[in-house]
Amino acid sequence: MRATADGALRQTAATRPDPDAAAVAVARITRQVEAVRDSLAGQLQLVSHLVLTLFAVVAGTAALAPGALVPVCAPPLLAVAAFAALTPRMARRQRELFATEEQLTASALHTVTALRDLTACGAERLAVERVLADVAANEAAGRGLARLAAVRHLLVALGVHGPLAVLTLSAPALLRHGMSPGALLGALAYLLGTLEPALRLLVQGLGPSWLRLTVAAERLAGTAATAPPEEPAAEPAENPSAVPAQRRTRAPALELRGVDYAWGVGAQPVLRGLDLVLRDGESLAVVGPSGTGKSTLAAVAAGLLRPDAGRVLLSGAPAERLSPADRAARRVFLPQQPYLFSGTLAENLAWPHPAVPAARLREALAELGAEALTDRHGGLAAAVGPAVLSPGERQLVALVRAYLSPAPLTILDEATSHLDAAAELRIDRAFRARPGALLTITHRPAQADRADHVLRLDNADWSLTGRTP
Repeated sequence: MRATADGALRQTAATRPDPDAAAVAVARITRQVEAVRDSLAGQLQLVSHLVLTLFAVVAGTAALAPGALVPVCAPPLLAVAAFAALTPRMARRQRELFATEEQLTASALHTVTALRDLTACGAERLAVERVLADVAANEAAGRGLARLAAVRHLLVALGVHGPLAVLTLSAPALLRHGMSPGALLGALAYLLGTLEPALRLLVQGLGPSWLRLTVAAERLAGTAATAPPEEPAAEPAENPSAVPAQRRTRAPALELRGVDYAWGVGAQPVLRGLDLVLRDGESLAVVGPSGTGKSTLAAVAAGLLRPDAGRVLLSGAPAERLSPADRAARRVFLPQQPYLFSGTLAENLAWPHPAVPAARLREALAELGAEALTDRHGGLAAAVGPAVLSPGERQLVALVRAYLSPAPLTILDEATSHLDAAAELRIDRAFRARPGALLTITHRPAQADRADHVLRLDNADWSLTGRTP
């Protein structure tokens, strides 16, 4: 399950987000993983029983009535051979069934999440037809597999009843060649009491279980084997103490050179020819109407999105040539919805640097005016999580994390949207006093007025005011 989830995340990270990828991943992680688990557990039990049973039947028949080995073993061998020949077709049908299940899951989830939009534009009938088409495809795949299952039952009859018929018809000849009636009855007893149940396990139990296991494991392996996105060769990190002071102060925390970005081929660019430089000790506010690319700019500046044209430099190094760890060391990025996990308040505040002492956490809380977090929840050791903290408290936790980061660039994307004006002012002052540069995405004029520079975005047009960077 871990490998499958990791592979699904890698697939999403390697390309533009697929709206149906989440639904397909859910189908694989739930239904298909459980199919593999259940099938494997059943097969381990069946195989051990089957091997011992077949060995006992062959050895017992050979010792009791050697002449009955051929009549007893020939029909089961023919049934097993026919079953093996049928297996590739059944595997194809099983793959089709899994594929149509994934498509149906994605279609149903996509429709349910878009109900409001479908109703608003009168597309309910079209949506229903698409879902029903996926239902029909899944039903057809199931029926095809069921028809092959009927053939499999015929093979069971051949393997189970064939030896009985052959042994009965050949009984006179066996008796004429010296086999005693007792030995013949013993062979029949082995056949009816031991071999028949074993063959039923093979074809009825082991067959479908193995088929589901094989096909499901193939699909999961294809996802789990997805190679991680290739990271460019990381530039060697420089030792700050070995770099001359003049050089350390000269490299801007952020530099954008002729940056273009559009969400898809042929789409209208949201950033076009953007140039700016942000040095240590400077603050930049990015403003503009909704949908003009402010959050996109934040992700590009953080190195999370690669521009279609132009360059992004973090502390003088090209962002696309830095490893994730090096990018994290050069900038800290707070998106609109910060991530929290279930754990203690101290663990959430110190992440991803768990060695931060408790005294430093309290200092940061005081400097940002967030001491009430510990008062309301019972101290730093209190258990918290996304459901326990309010939206404003979640933003405070994320702001403390960013404040504690040693990265020379801080990028805040509407990171104080759930806080009041007084709290925002105190946080803004604390971050401006903190060493490094500050880039803030905001809709609030007061926050933009306090910045050294203001970048205004409007449908790929931009203007930069304030002191010349």
